[in-house]
Amino acid sequence: MSGPERDAPGRARRADGGAPGRAQRADAPERAHQAQRDASDKAHRADGDAPERAQRADGYAREREQQAQRDAPGMARRADGDASGSGSDATPASAPASVRGTARDAAPGRAPDSLRDTAPDAAGPGDDALATLDRLFAARWSCRAFLPEPIPEATVTRIVATAQRVASWNNTQPWQLIVTRKPETDRLRAALYAHAQTAAPAPDIPFPTAYEGVYKARRSACGWQLYDAVGVARGDRAASARQTLENFRFFGAPHVALVTAPAALGTYGVLDCGAFVTAFMTAAQAAGVATIAQAALATQAPFLRDWFAVPEDRWIVCGIAFGRADPDHPANGYRTARASPDDVVDWRG
Repeated sequence: MSGPERDAPGRARRADGGAPGRAQRADAPERAHQAQRDASDKAHRADGDAPERAQRADGYAREREQQAQRDAPGMARRADGDASGSGSDATPASAPASVRGTARDAAPGRAPDSLRDTAPDAAGPGDDALATLDRLFAARWSCRAFLPEPIPEATVTRIVATAQRVASWNNTQPWQLIVTRKPETDRLRAALYAHAQTAAPAPDIPFPTAYEGVYKARRSACGWQLYDAVGVARGDRAASARQTLENFRFFGAPHVALVTAPAALGTYGVLDCGAFVTAFMTAAQAAGVATIAQAALATQAPFLRDWFAVPEDRWIVCGIAFGRADPDHPANGYRTARASPDDVVDWRG
């Protein structure tokens, strides 16, 4: 075979391969025109969206202004209460700072004035969002005496909707809530209190095996603050047992939310539920609703499983009792302390 004949297939392949490139070069002017048309269309759309964006911005501004006006009376009441408040340690001065709490009683047996308006100050113009969040966390406490009036269901729904925004492992959102209306709460309160007096603890999730070191010190300080507030003397086991049983009366709360998690998700499902519990209680605080997370309810998991027909493939994690705080009950007259960032952060590098 001659040289020209041997080269013919290669020339044909090169010609075929070059054809698309020539076609693309031929299309270049058309693509340029299309790009100009697309840019023009985007500009027109942007111009068309501008009034809508401006309208939304105006709406947001009006909403913030209206919210500030609604919250102004609460801010004034809080300012009056803060001006007259005082603080003192409820535990001995020798206790570590990270385990001492604050009584803040205006008079013996009377809760702090700040309990009379549990909603936080509204964020004013230029206020820092982190400061607002800090005020919410600082204002929240574990309420152990509630007023009997129920909370509107719309308020509860809004609290749950806000708490739903919390992060979870792969966005699984494993928590489920059973929330009791007041008549059901009252029925459950009587039955569970009677049952718990003789039933042995049987939680779905193992409780801590021991509290040691600073964890034991913090737990002890918290417990003695409560006992001192309600008049339980050291060594009075019968009185402390009676106080413990108040958990199963939900401290008089009109509602309880039972939190469950899928057993198949194990530790991380429970961890996510813990994040939701914190979010629920913080959102409730913002709505002026008092709360307490109750691990004690989980000790009676078999009873609650039967009462509510909770499926076997879900763990009972804890309860959250909630309602309006009783501002005059001594159990609400103290606050626990928190460790400083230096106590919990280990900087590296």
